[in-house]
Amino acid sequence: MLNLYQFTDLLEKNPLTIATVNDNGQPNLAVAADVKVISENQLLIAHNEMIKTITNIKNQEKICITSFNQDWQGIRIYGKAEYFNNGPYFEQIVKLFTTPDNNPKGAILITVNKLNQMS
Repeated sequence: MLNLYQFTDLLEKNPLTIATVNDNGQPNLAVAADVKVISENQLLIAHNEMIKTITNIKNQEKICITSFNQDWQGIRIYGKAEYFNNGPYFEQIVKLFTTPDNNPKGAILITVNKLNQMS
């Protein structure tokens, strides 16, 4: 069975696309690069500039994420997103990704429901 640990390098070293929808069903697509796999079915994403994505997650937790490497090998993740702007997940994101040029505003916890490998 596939799990996120099998794709740690792919997820942590390549940009992700995060698809969400708003209350009216309007889709939104964002890109993220500050990512940490924290278990076989969970990853953390730093909230840096994704305003619409965060609003959508707060109203509708379902998400779809994709990530590919330079050879177009990748994964698609279906799951649930939760947003944190304090607490242990936020503190972990701040510790991992704060730099002079980057100050994360929050943490997005993704819990995987389904994972597909793509090539």
